[in-house]
Amino acid sequence: MGWFNRRKDSTTIAADGSIDIDALTNQASQGDDTAQQSAWKAIFELPAWHFVGDRERPKAPVVIHHAQQGSCVLAFTDAEHAARYARERHLLNEQGETFHIEMRIPNALAYLKQLGERGVKGILFNISPVGLGAVLSDFIPEIERVLQHQIANRFDELVKRAHAQGGGTAFREVWAEAHSLTTWYFVGDKQMPDRPYLNIVNGEPAVFAFTDEIHALRFIKEEGLQLDDGSASLLGYPLPLALETLVRLYKEHHVPRVVFNSNSEYFIGFLKDLPDKS
Repeated sequence: MGWFNRRKDSTTIAADGSIDIDALTNQASQGDDTAQQSAWKAIFELPAWHFVGDRERPKAPVVIHHAQQGSCVLAFTDAEHAARYARERHLLNEQGETFHIEMRIPNALAYLKQLGERGVKGILFNISPVGLGAVLSDFIPEIERVLQHQIANRFDELVKRAHAQGGGTAFREVWAEAHSLTTWYFVGDKQMPDRPYLNIVNGEPAVFAFTDEIHALRFIKEEGLQLDDGSASLLGYPLPLALETLVRLYKEHHVPRVVFNSNSEYFIGFLKDLPDKS
């Protein structure tokens, strides 16, 4: 996935011990597939990506025309790369400051989807002094997959730590973290695939929710909840719709709790504690 500018360099560890993405990109440009994969892995694991605003639209990342790929949005792995490009292209305000934009990866992903719908074809990282690029139609599904794994691993660790600490405040932190997600996932009932699956837990009905697709699909497989044709009914609800659905289950069907990530490092939330915006 990607195309590369060429510059010879064999170093992959920066002086401070961090991964040198520029060096990995250089190695990848020489045909090193392992370096290419490592460069993308390092980019995916960054806490945020950086962009430079256009002079006419300071809050909109610069989009350029690439000779082979068409229109591409410019992204940078850190503020230093972004500032260097801005200074080279004189993308500065009247005070000589750069139009710096920082986006956490989930927010950047949502923005890239919007750009793709508007016809932008690719993304270029660190175009100056060395670049790494990808076609958005390849890049977006890959970063979605990586984010799903990151979310799954993060919640397993959070819940494991909360169990070790005996619950209480630790589980309130897990619950708060779940509310920071943009999407909650549910498994469709075998008889009514468009409705979330319910079952009895400790003598009371519960709805099963998941922080990510990985936990949900694992639950479907382990519990034999595939539909008659062998497919899986996976329901991804934006957080406001998910909360609305759970509140309705509590008020109208007397479901008292939600079990998150069952068959893994699970945690339980009580629906009476959810905000009712009806």
